[in-house]
Amino acid sequence: MPEIWRSYGHEVRIRLFSWQAPESGAGFLALRKAGFEVAAERFRDTDSNVKWLLRQAQDSAPDLFVANHVVPAWHAASYLRPCGIPTVGILRSDDSFYHDLTDAFVFGSSSRRPSALVAVSEYLANSVAARNPKGTAIRHIPSGTPFPASVSIRPAPPLRLAWVGRLESKQKRIRETVEALIRVTSQREGIEATLFGDGPERDWVQARIRKSDASRVQWNGSVSPAKLQEQLLGFHVIVLLSDFEGTPTAIMEGMACGCVPVVTSMRSGIAELVSDKETGLVVADRDHSFLQAISILQGDGELRRRLSEAARSRIESGFTVEKCG
Repeated sequence: MPEIWRSYGHEVRIRLFSWQAPESGAGFLALRKAGFEVAAERFRDTDSNVKWLLRQAQDSAPDLFVANHVVPAWHAASYLRPCGIPTVGILRSDDSFYHDLTDAFVFGSSSRRPSALVAVSEYLANSVAARNPKGTAIRHIPSGTPFPASVSIRPAPPLRLAWVGRLESKQKRIRETVEALIRVTSQREGIEATLFGDGPERDWVQARIRKSDASRVQWNGSVSPAKLQEQLLGFHVIVLLSDFEGTPTAIMEGMACGCVPVVTSMRSGIAELVSDKETGLVVADRDHSFLQAISILQGDGELRRRLSEAARSRIESGFTVEKCG
């Protein structure tokens, strides 16, 4: 990743907040290993975190300050922009936190407004632009994903389904998703499902999988970003049955590996990636519609091959890390 930015003449310094010991966290260590300059601090009160960021900027002033979606960083940006440092905020999902962030800063006091706002989906960008923000440029840039040079040959059966994300209910609907995977693997022979990720619903997920003797669902825990696509190359389908997203990274990663996406319809991000029956399948619910979609893919190898190639092509055309960079 650092090489991409350097090829454009940029050096990226990262200032990271953490709830635990900052310099032993997975994010800190992965960024450091990737070659970024990283400094880290605990999340404390907003005032302390803002002052830490401003001291960091004073010691070595950036040419551009990207606040990402971190609230203390948006506050720090309101001090840096009057000093001649352009500032950028990022909208990563279609949920109340990001809508409130936009209301408070982009449409709040003029002294708080960032120079620019990047939205990861066309829907998010258009929804902000339609409100005619003053003094903040709006841009649509997906996060992007690495693009494997080739796709491994995956014999079927079994048809292998993957789900990747946070084990939580509000957005990801993980309990309903697990139930859907248990149903499809219990009712149809030759289908397996694996969940990758961690989160507050981990204990429930593990207990429910143990209880479902007839299913072929397993939980593999968290996998580092560097190794996730190696895992996904062994699957046929990437599943996402959330209520809302930004532009889902898990789906981009799976599609880049040639996995056929099977997703619920969401107003943000999905339509840019998954065109029903062209680059994947869009389902109406987590019950009959989902079961039907998986059954179709299991029984039609030619359709699966065509959707796989189209999914990978969609990512290559506009959602790789290089294109988004």
